[in-house]
Amino acid sequence: MVVVAWDAHYDYVRLTRKMQAWRDPAGLDLYLRQAQLCVVAVQHAEVPTARPWSWMGYVGQSYGSAQAGSAAHGCILQASGYAADELRALAPYWDNVARCDIALDVWYDEDPGPLVREYARLSADAARGQGARAWRVAHIDGYGRGDTTYLGARTSDLFVRIYDKMRESKGQQDFTNCLRYEVELKGQDAVAAWAPENRTPPGRHWLASFVLARLAERGVTLEIPDHLVVPTAARPPVRRASRESRLAWLENQVRPSIDRLVADGVRLDYLRQLLGLD
Repeated sequence: MVVVAWDAHYDYVRLTRKMQAWRDPAGLDLYLRQAQLCVVAVQHAEVPTARPWSWMGYVGQSYGSAQAGSAAHGCILQASGYAADELRALAPYWDNVARCDIALDVWYDEDPGPLVREYARLSADAARGQGARAWRVAHIDGYGRGDTTYLGARTSDLFVRIYDKMRESKGQQDFTNCLRYEVELKGQDAVAAWAPENRTPPGRHWLASFVLARLAERGVTLEIPDHLVVPTAARPPVRRASRESRLAWLENQVRPSIDRLVADGVRLDYLRQLLGLD
């Protein structure tokens, strides 16, 4: 079985900030805007609809694949899928990275489904030689809907999933003959994955190397050729901005900024001049 393409990206992140939300409303406002912007980046200028959202005491808004909210103890910002990847480029402020997932998608020249069970066997063999440091290994038979292998405990700081992305996606995107290798991180492992020392958004090679190293620690060795690229159809499709989406962008993003500037004492006629409306 030959690898023909691969891609690596952030697949989920949950950030929190310790603050009194009612004393620092700008902190929540920034998180809400960053949640919206990372979804806009994925949808290519299609402005997402804000819906009420709440979770674990936080109350805020959801834009589909990203959410932001506040509670008495602070604010939360989270994103999933490619929105998490876009959020990393926005470099939001945070006090804690509660969770961070990195996904490595690998395409093969034939159906790789049987590999999921084989990886469970290899990892279980490696775990038996670790004594007290052994990790859990579980293989779930999907009975035609795609197998999944779990390495480690879901409650631990490092949890690995290997699953049949082709069957899991149900043909919604071009994931033919694709397996997903995903690491779920918490604690300091999540911080290290989200904020490497260079502080700039890491590229797909860095992210792939991170996943490959965690797989090797669990007895799964995988090689991906450096020069292969991701199939473009697997990335979110480019959507052209419509007149309605442009108007929504003006209403949801530009108008609130203008309202705050006016509230701060900036004259409206000066803003009109800056925008070329006079």
